[in-house]
This record gives sequence, structure tokens and C-alpha cells, in this order.
Amino acid sequence: MDSDTEVENIFTKRKDGEDEKWKRPPSSYGSMKSDSDDLEEKKVEEEDEVEVAVLPEPLPQAVTGVQMYRPSSPETLCTISTEQTKPPEALVIETRSSDLECLSEEDVKTEDEDEPLLTHSPEPPDSVELEDSMQSNDNNQPGELHPEQDLPHVFRTIQSTLTGLTKGELLSFKMRFYQWERKVTLQQAMEGDLLDFVDRMIELLGQDTALVQTIDTLQNMDKVAEAKQLHDQCQRALVRFQMNKNLTSKHRIIHEGIVRAGKQNYLDKVYVEPQISACGYGGVYPDHELRPHPPTPAQVPSPDTFVGVNNLFRLLKDDGTPVRTVVTTGLAGVGMSVSVAKFAMDWAEFRANKDLQFVISLSFQSLWILRTKTEPPKDMSFCNVLDYYLPDVKCKKYLLEESSNFLLIMDSFDQYQAPLDWENAPVITDMNTPVHLDVLTVNILRGNLIQGARKWILGRRAAVSQIPSKFIDIVTEIQGFSDEMKDEYLTKRLIEDGLAEKIIRHYKRLPTLHILARHPFVCWIVSAMFVSRFCYADYGIHPPRLTPFLIDMMIIQMNRRLEFYYGHPRHN
Repeated sequence: MDSDTEVENIFTKRKDGEDEKWKRPPSSYGSMKSDSDDLEEKKVEEEDEVEVAVLPEPLPQAVTGVQMYRPSSPETLCTISTEQTKPPEALVIETRSSDLECLSEEDVKTEDEDEPLLTHSPEPPDSVELEDSMQSNDNNQPGELHPEQDLPHVFRTIQSTLTGLTKGELLSFKMRFYQWERKVTLQQAMEGDLLDFVDRMIELLGQDTALVQTIDTLQNMDKVAEAKQLHDQCQRALVRFQMNKNLTSKHRIIHEGIVRAGKQNYLDKVYVEPQISACGYGGVYPDHELRPHPPTPAQVPSPDTFVGVNNLFRLLKDDGTPVRTVVTTGLAGVGMSVSVAKFAMDWAEFRANKDLQFVISLSFQSLWILRTKTEPPKDMSFCNVLDYYLPDVKCKKYLLEESSNFLLIMDSFDQYQAPLDWENAPVITDMNTPVHLDVLTVNILRGNLIQGARKWILGRRAAVSQIPSKFIDIVTEIQGFSDEMKDEYLTKRLIEDGLAEKIIRHYKRLPTLHILARHPFVCWIVSAMFVSRFCYADYGIHPPRLTPFLIDMMIIQMNRRLEFYYGHPRHN
């Protein structure tokens, strides 16, 4: 008889007449039995002695034909949970108490120190701390808004201003607001209290549009004092809103090559950020079609020196202080102006660098146009220049504040063709002092005129090398596209299904073209030329030829040169 049969017989052993009692589990009926049944069961238990089952001694192994193995300790070789979680080829080590008895404490200690225990069970995941992307320090993106430009300040100011209106005036304000703003329905304007109205208005229109519409509505209601009070308390937010509009209208559309009607592209749809190095070597990229390893390779920056365009002003100088003047160089058409547009759009749409209160984009080409517009050149102050190019932005008083954190972007330094006298130019510290534009430009780059501003100067290396190094904190250089960036750009720009894949596969068949496409402008020419070529049947069977590509490239460059430098109209 095996051990399982013996245990079963013990627990099924019972007296005569107790069949029903043993068949019925005591816990099965619980709430279904009556009180009389409980009393009868108690009496039976008192009268009859229940025989106590005694387990027999374990039988010797030689007697039983089948032995049920039970280890002396609770450890098992492999539990169900371990079987479910261990990898397919994991090594399972059998450990029992009997195996540890032969080891001394010193041996166990030595083994634990020298050979750490390796487990194959899945480790618990690390705790995830939720970070508020809107609240970050100066070293991270996107930064924090100034308190007077943030939503809580605008919300409280609008609510406080409208609270001073009477019930009839508030009703008239809501009706006028509803009539002028198409996004607001009559029900949304009338239901709820004042707090609900302001909250709904900002939610539908945004804080900037809601603020401007509120001021305009108050002025049309002849509430000039309330409108002026709201304007003065939120003036810093209004100045940023005007700058956002100016930068958005200027940089939202990217102009690639010869612009044709209906062929413009939005910057965010086609932009791929090139590699920007914080070293600024200025060397030639060492890739070559015939020489895989040139004898004297040019010094190129390592990947750890690359920095994002939005993080340029989060770099630190050697002494650990933040940079204030950044110079960015690169080859013609490498994407300096496009990088400026991306930086400005990300700031205007609150995606990055929100801690910068104001961003002013003023190219050297604009200064050169002012200089050559009149003969002899007219003296102008820095405020006159801002009023000429940014008439709607009233930010002069904020530029004089030491705590005002703003950025001045000056692109195309090589467009200012007049020689600058860095040593003998007079020092100007007042933004309202009219001087010659050459002197004004020198003082802007020196940092004397607007001492609290951060400056980003962009231009070709031959031009920016004229600026004395003592006025520059760091020099960066745009290196161009990597192989992955080339494919990403072509995929973004060519929306038609399958066309981008064909062009990417086709142009890589010519090694010279693949190397030249590192330059973003050449990469654009690759897409523009092959789009027209793939319209022909059976095109793409043979490898591309370099001569037709170079001819198209020269034609495009000549047209751009005539327009950019000499003001000629564009030619198709």
C-alpha cells in the first residue's frame, strides 16, 4: 500500500451510523441550518466519543513500492513562480538546508563577498518621478515664464478689472465680446459667473488673444481708465505677444530656393536640426569618394560637442558662468537662417527658452539697408531702429532693466559690408543717442549699448573673424546633416507615397552626391531635382549623373545670388 492510499483511508475512517455526518462538510451549510439542528448536533457530540485519528510512523523505503519524495526543508528546486519568470536558458541552483550545514559561517561569508548571487527573477521597475515640464531650472528646457507673463497673472488681472464693472456694464461687455469673437457662442458668454466667463474666454482664445480682446472691448465701452489699468498691469505680457506675432509671421514659412506661388512649406513640417558643434573647428569634412582614409584627415568635432539650437544659451564658459554672446558660423546655405527661424518659432510658441522674456530678431542686412537708404547716411539711435522695424513692440523700458532677460539675434553679419572701427569708435551707452550706423553696430557688438542683453551673431567665418575675441564668449559651427538626418529631411519634404524612398535609394548610388548631401542646401537640391526627374517613365534604373545635377545647382545659385546681393527679381 502506498502512502497516499494510507492517508486517504485514515481520513475516510468513521463509525457505523455516521455516514451522513461525515459526508456533510460542517462549513457547507453555515447559514442554512436551523437552531434545532444545531442543538441536536451538540447532543450527539457530547454522547459519542469521536475516535481521534493517529498518523502511523513513516514506513521504510524498502517496504513501499512507490515513494513520495518530500525534502526536509521548505526550499524547493523550482517553484511555479520561478518557472514562469526565469529566462529559457537560466541556470537554476538547487539549495537545501542540508547542503548548507556542511559549510561554516566563514565559508558562507567568503562566498557571499567574492561571488555575489546572480538571480534571474525579474527586478522591480525603478520608481518613476513625474516631472512638470513647465517647471524646470535654467539648465533644462523649456524654462519658466516671468511671473507677469504667466497665465495666473493674466487671469487674475482680467478678473480684477471686470469685477469693478456694474451688472449692466458686465452684461454689455459680454454681449460686445460675443458679437466680435466668432469662437464664443452666446451660451458660453452668458452662462456662469464672472470666474467661469474669464476661464472659458482664456481657454477658447488663449491668454494673449483674450487679453487683447478684453482691452479693445473696454475701450469701445468708453471704459478708458479700466482699459489703461489692464494694459499697464499686463504690459510685459502684451509686449511678448506682439513679438510672438512678429516672429511667427516672419519665420513660419521657410523659403527654399526660388519661391513659387502655392509651393511654400511650413518650417515645422520640413525642419531637421543640423549638427551644431560647440568647438567651431572650421575644417573640411574628411569623407572622400576615392580615398576612404585620407592621409591627413581634417580635425572634426566629436559627437559629444554637438549642442541643440535651443540650448545654445544654456552653455557655460570656462569659469562656469552662462554665456552671453554666441557666434555661429558655417558654410553658405548650411542652415544658419533656418536655425534662427526654428529658435524664434519655438520661443514664440512656448516650446523652449520660456525664461527669455523677449527675443528681438534684427539682421545686419536690415542695418545695411538703413545705412544705404539715404545719402549721406542718417544718424539713428537704437530705439529709432527698433521703431522702424518693430513699430508695434514697445519694449524700450524693459531693455534698460538689469533683471530683464532678453535676446538679440543678429543674422547675416557678412551682409554688413562696411568696415568697422573696433578701436576708435566712440562708446555709446544711451539707446536714444543718434549716431552713425557703423558706430551703432560696433557698440551693439561690444555690449556697451545694451549691457543686459544676450547676443546671438551669425555669419560666415571670414566675416565673423573680424570681431575681436574679447567680445565673444563661445564660437559654434553648423556641421550639416548626418546620414540619418538626410533621410529624415527627404522623407519630411517629399510627402508623396513611395517617392521619398525612391529618391533616397537612387541618389545614394552616386557616392559624390551622397557626400555632398551632408550640406542642407545640397540636400534640398537633391529633392527638388529628382522630383522632376521621377515624373518620366522608367527613370531611376541607371545611377544618377553628376553633370546634370551640378548644372541645376549652378542655375539655382545664380538666381539666388542675383536676388540676394543685387536685388534682381527671381527667375523660374
